[in-house]
Amino acid sequence: MQTAYPLVSESLANKLAEAGLRGLTIVPAKMDYANTGRTIRDQVYLLSGPEPLPTVTRRVSPNIDNRCPVCSFSPVFCSACGFVSNPRPQCRSKLIQYGAANSTGHRQFKLSEVFPPELNRAAGAIDLARCAEGLDFSGILDSSRRAMEFLLSVNVYPMEILPLRTRFENGRVGLTREDAE
Repeated sequence: MQTAYPLVSESLANKLAEAGLRGLTIVPAKMDYANTGRTIRDQVYLLSGPEPLPTVTRRVSPNIDNRCPVCSFSPVFCSACGFVSNPRPQCRSKLIQYGAANSTGHRQFKLSEVFPPELNRAAGAIDLARCAEGLDFSGILDSSRRAMEFLLSVNVYPMEILPLRTRFENGRVGLTREDAE
């Protein structure tokens, strides 16, 4: 999947700058036309916020032997953030089973056993308790309802608006607060 970057014209950048949206940074972007060295004449701007929204990290099962069976490197899976050290720095063996048969003869981990669904229902959801208060823009692509309403009011098209899974203050996960109740 490719990442889309929100690029806007100079006139829209000026409207956004005057709108008072919190957390918004507008940066001039240099556009190289099809990697030819020629730049696009019209000035375009990149929209971004101060940092990506904080998400709920994956939880590692306490029942797995969290070390490499080849070189004993440990931990293979970080219990704090869910980072996967694949391959390990010492032996370079790949220990994650993505569906292909293991041709190395060593034990491989199944991600569904390492990160069991019952422990990871909220994984990847926006952690509302850790979000900065009152930001309309965060990271590159995340924005508030207020920012979306402004963009729609000035006829910004095409635009795809998708709700984000969120973990609310009560610990429940949903697309809306009502959905999480």
